[in-house]
Amino acid sequence: MKKIHLPRKFKFDKGYHNPLYAKYDGWNRISHSQVNSFNDETYCPEYFGVYFLEEPRSSNIFADFGSDVGDFINPDEDRPFDLLSDNDKKIITDYLAKEGINPDICTYEFEVLIDLEPFGLKQTVLQGFTDRQYESDEGLHVCDFKTLNMSKKKSYYESRDYKQLNIYGYGLEKLGYKIADTYVVGFDRKGNTVDTDSKNVLRLSGLVERIENPYKRENAEEDLKYVADTCIKISEYYKVYNKFLKDKKLTR
Repeated sequence: MKKIHLPRKFKFDKGYHNPLYAKYDGWNRISHSQVNSFNDETYCPEYFGVYFLEEPRSSNIFADFGSDVGDFINPDEDRPFDLLSDNDKKIITDYLAKEGINPDICTYEFEVLIDLEPFGLKQTVLQGFTDRQYESDEGLHVCDFKTLNMSKKKSYYESRDYKQLNIYGYGLEKLGYKIADTYVVGFDRKGNTVDTDSKNVLRLSGLVERIENPYKRENAEEDLKYVADTCIKISEYYKVYNKFLKDKKLTR
């Protein structure tokens, strides 16, 4: 069992978190998005800036647009969705009506916390939130909403390279759920700017597809070993940072 140190810790709030998670208070905390950022040469520098140097996260219009789409679907969210046009909202609403899943039986942003000690790490958890889940006679149905360029990214979300749903499925199984299916609902997007006067303004195209990515326990265990290996790498960098650089004035 390896002892590591990560930049973020889990802080238990009894008014917010599942009481089962109280025992993890103060443990190292990692997320699937952090693992992805650290392992992506494009986003790795930003990872170090945000999590080591505590710099503000830079804005990303594609991520912000995706957040607006996901939050618009969540009936518990009540805020302006400034990046969505009326037609974007209609595309989402029409798809949900066609899908025919009663939102009253759904849970949105359900927290999943996975103990990584079985994967070789002391006092470390992976934290995540499912976009939407609901139960039927078959078990638990888990959905991840994504905005994407369908022609370029659909194959990724139906492949083994996309690990998020398998990881969350594992955590939900640990909570006692039987997993019926896991899948992505992909909303195809077009454009690359928030300038509404531009011909390339970011909008939904109208193409929406359900992308299957079925849960398999053996795949999830493999994916969580990958997460643990990444945590070890981050910890080594963090050790060097704390020893030599933390108290220095750094600029990038």
